[in-house]
Amino acid sequence: MTTLDLSHHETPAFLQRLGAVFRAFFAGLQDARTQAHRFETLSRLSDAELAAQGLKREDIPQTVFASTRSYPAISGAEPSSRVGGAPIKTGLR
Repeated sequence: MTTLDLSHHETPAFLQRLGAVFRAFFAGLQDARTQAHRFETLSRLSDAELAAQGLKREDIPQTVFASTRSYPAISGAEPSSRVGGAPIKTGLR
């Protein structure tokens, strides 16, 4: 007769890794939406308004993407806080 061993704990670890993948995926989607909104907002400003914030039009992509979070390899770790760059002065929260 076959015996089923239910004391093996690999399933919760697998589910934790799977959860980490989904969290990273959805955090990445949120970052992309935030970046798109910042890019659009900055792009709509006049050159004078950008200059008042210390930016030039060609600085917009670098400014937007410098505020991106850095994600570790999927191992159950949460994304770290944003990396590099000063806060973006777009009036967004």
